[in-house]
Amino acid sequence: MPVQDGISNRLVTLKGAFGRVFEEAMDWADEDFQEEIEAIEWDWKGEEYQTVRKNGEIVTEPRNIVDTGDLRNSQRRENQTAITTDFVWTGGDGEEYASIVHDGYVGKLGGRYPARPFTDNAIQELPSIVETLLVREIVTNG
Repeated sequence: MPVQDGISNRLVTLKGAFGRVFEEAMDWADEDFQEEIEAIEWDWKGEEYQTVRKNGEIVTEPRNIVDTGDLRNSQRRENQTAITTDFVWTGGDGEEYASIVHDGYVGKLGGRYPARPFTDNAIQELPSIVETLLVREIVTNG
């Protein structure tokens, strides 16, 4: 009796795996960026940096970087191609606001804003997320 295995059928099923994994990984990153902005983990050293937010909340450290929500709400996901996605933040007050929060800023008069790199976690975790998704895809469809 011959032995037969439907490898070609499995290959067709797996053919779209990379696109599905990429899309799921970008969904994960989209959520992780939001979680990092909302996380109460950001240092803002010194008593002089106590802040009264526009909503009246007094915050010291650690803190989230939500404030008015403009930065969080400005997040856009721009799918350039099937394998290229850009995430963009403006902060609502223009391009500079998001970069000041993310990268920090030292003004000419000495004002200092510490960097709060809210994208770092997703960038560091993405390879293991993709690996997990690929393994799941292979086990499920392979």
